[in-house]
Amino acid sequence: MATAWLGLAVWAESGYTAQLNRADTLPHRLSPGQIVIPSLAALCNAKDYSARLNLYDGEFVEHGGGITATTYVLQSQDAVAIDVTGADPNQLQTTILMLWQPRQPKAIANSTFGFLAESWVDDKEFGASGKRFGSLSAITADARNLHITADAVSIHITFRPHPDGSYRILIAAPSWSGINPDTSATVAIAKARRVSPQEHRTWWHNYWQQAALLRLASPDHTAEYLENLRALALYTAAAENRGSLPGEQAGVGDLFSSFRDAHQWGPSAFWHWNLRMQTDANLGAGVFAMNDAYFNLYRSNLENILAWTSQHMANLPGICVPETIRFNGRGYENEQWIPKPGLNCAMDSPPYYNARTITTGAEVALWVWQQFLYTDDKEFLARNYPLMRESARFLLAYSLRSSDGTVHTYPSNGHETLWDIHDPTTDISAMHALFPAVIQAATLLHTDTDLIAELQSTLPHLLPLPRIALSNPHTIVAKNTSDDGNIIAQSYDADAKLHNSQNIGLEPVWPYSLIGDDGEHHALAVRTYLARPNKDLYDWSYDPIQSARLGLADEFRDSAIAITKRYQTYPSGL
Repeated sequence: MATAWLGLAVWAESGYTAQLNRADTLPHRLSPGQIVIPSLAALCNAKDYSARLNLYDGEFVEHGGGITATTYVLQSQDAVAIDVTGADPNQLQTTILMLWQPRQPKAIANSTFGFLAESWVDDKEFGASGKRFGSLSAITADARNLHITADAVSIHITFRPHPDGSYRILIAAPSWSGINPDTSATVAIAKARRVSPQEHRTWWHNYWQQAALLRLASPDHTAEYLENLRALALYTAAAENRGSLPGEQAGVGDLFSSFRDAHQWGPSAFWHWNLRMQTDANLGAGVFAMNDAYFNLYRSNLENILAWTSQHMANLPGICVPETIRFNGRGYENEQWIPKPGLNCAMDSPPYYNARTITTGAEVALWVWQQFLYTDDKEFLARNYPLMRESARFLLAYSLRSSDGTVHTYPSNGHETLWDIHDPTTDISAMHALFPAVIQAATLLHTDTDLIAELQSTLPHLLPLPRIALSNPHTIVAKNTSDDGNIIAQSYDADAKLHNSQNIGLEPVWPYSLIGDDGEHHALAVRTYLARPNKDLYDWSYDPIQSARLGLADEFRDSAIAITKRYQTYPSGL
């Protein structure tokens, strides 16, 4: 469960345990704390215990031993409510709001609420912003005989339920930058108290009215299972993407973490490889507002990305958008397992996974264009068009003309798989897709006539997609030969060393949408898909969407099932 910035993981441990998570406690996405309710052991230990995440209402509902606990996140305030009924009105109840070492919060308790507050400066990582961030969580209860105490890292509250056996625990965890914790906690609790218990249901019901749901069926009920997973994904999208930045950053549900302050990937940066699939899914579901945070990540950092490109890409104009981009627009990968941060979009970097991945900006720009095509929202297009313009300017500046007039890129990465090679399929696809889109967008907006002319003059000189014969994968097929028996190569360097397991030859199908379920190169793309080197290999595999784009229904079914079986870890579907 989550709202604009606040997310919650809930599980039945020690009676009841939940972790608060925020997307703006940067750079490490530190948790505002965990809530433990030992007195709910009678609920979760009951023989008739059951629990359900109600997607429609946005509630986690537990039943057992005559007790019901309903947990939800308020939608207009960053706060969590836990409504309990059926408790023994004479039994003393206990709830703990806690942090852990080495956290060093300020812990304060008064007669009505207690809070934990800690602030820090983003000044240690490469690319640090120098800004102050913080976490603040405050707890109270609507009950009788409320008593609140504090120790070094926790707030303890005790109380008795109302005579009818009901009580409500309220935990506020607002955005906070380290100023006036007492006042901020007081205001947050007061605002949360005023919110109607029905408000979250209204928000979620309206969301589901807008979302394009699918009814799926198959004799073995596999389709129904995938339908449920899609509904869960739409719920997650709504929970994670209502702040000014995406709530997750590396394909991991950060707002639903139950692992205290541990993160699998460097939490200060966003990986576009993971963001792009979710952006497209939101378009297909018609929940366009769920992409606002994605576009804002890049639009709000445009000046920072321009500066990064100038500094690290030989003073070239436009934007080379780092594939892994820090929240403040800098292309550092601050990962614990590498001796020093990796650089993205950087000519001053040694060869590296994304050192010269130069197509991320084109992808961001094309998602701008796709959202405009879905919505016909010209104001949206005008607001985000600078991303399109600057991405095109960079690709024009980075590319070189050979003696025959054709356009080339070198050195360039094919995402993480190919390093510093000639003319990767990603670059060729990006230019073929982006340049016409920028021409159309600029024409609609009556701007950049010089850029339009330059793009128009460049388009006829772009390389065709490289091809190799299935019988001879080590040699690029001549440009003027038939597609018969060939597949799309990953670059014009047929024998380039591979550093990862991405199917670069299928990027023209998706995300670049140059080849679909019919047309001149459809058979070529189908052969490429069937001969792809990495089949259903990772949880981020694009096999299902690329097979769907090619109209391969059986392949879509098989890959969707195979990846789900391989990677679903939790009974919740995650």
